[in-house]
Amino acid sequence: MENFLDKSRDEALNENKITNPVNFTSKIYVKVFLYFGLALLISSLTAFGFSSLFYNLLLSDINVDTLIIGYYISLIISVVGMLICSFIVNLYCNKKGKGLIIPYVLYSVFIGVLLSSFTVYLGSPYIFGTALGLTSLIFFGTCLIGALLGDKIKVVYLALVFVLFGIGVICLFNLVLLPLVFTGSQTILSTYGALIWGLEFLFLIVIILYIAIDMNRLKRVALNNGNIIQTNLALYFALNLFTDFINLFIRILRIVAIFAGNKKK
Repeated sequence: MENFLDKSRDEALNENKITNPVNFTSKIYVKVFLYFGLALLISSLTAFGFSSLFYNLLLSDINVDTLIIGYYISLIISVVGMLICSFIVNLYCNKKGKGLIIPYVLYSVFIGVLLSSFTVYLGSPYIFGTALGLTSLIFFGTCLIGALLGDKIKVVYLALVFVLFGIGVICLFNLVLLPLVFTGSQTILSTYGALIWGLEFLFLIVIILYIAIDMNRLKRVALNNGNIIQTNLALYFALNLFTDFINLFIRILRIVAIFAGNKKK
């Protein structure tokens, strides 16, 4: 990556004879987000297809225990496959002649299988729709901010360090507090619960900061590499942004599901 980031913007513009940097930057954004949309589509179809298959099999004569074991095995395989595909895309993103579209598509499928577990567990399109809408607003809003920050992205890195430090402090405090929870003290239990929610909020902030950082990195590569971006590199950035989106979606989905459950009570 550094060989792209180290090149000056003027050199890139001269080499490619580009007079309008906005035009070629837009082309690169379109390419990356088209791959992003492809991954989102594949994962969505896989999630709903896989969960529908699971429900249909539940209604059949197949033994329930066997079906659940098979489902858990498929989730484990998906986790392993997702990690392998992500490693391959990251390893070969700067190398020519290595087609990464297959591991990218497989990564999207594995993500879809994992997301199907939330569909099976929640079984509520309202919760999914609400979480997806909130995720989209936060994600694309953060992408816009990350693209506009430019060199000021250093502030985001600094904020990330402070947030991670805060997470570490709260985790240590919770470890000390955990044995006392079982004493039955309502004050300690409430404090522990509040700290858990604090961690949830901080993890959400970390994901949002990473989205801004990844988008800013994409902009820097776009400006420093002229109007040409290799397909593998576009897939690499699309995978990073797609992973950020899924992580954000899972966090928001969990929060929405908890609030929806509390309202029912």
